[in-house]
Amino acid sequence: MKIKDWMKLGAGVYVANCTYVVVAATVTMLLEPVNNKLQKIKKELEDSKPENEEES
Repeated sequence: MKIKDWMKLGAGVYVANCTYVVVAATVTMLLEPVNNKLQKIKKELEDSKPENEEES
């Protein structure tokens, strides 16, 4: 392969990596409120679990 081909390949890999990072960050930001809500529900369930066992 010629040097220009290696440069194009490197540029392609760089662009793909940047795209992956941007997409991953965007998905993380979009799913963060959902994750927070699920963590809150999980904590509420864990907190109420001993009370339910005592009633049984």
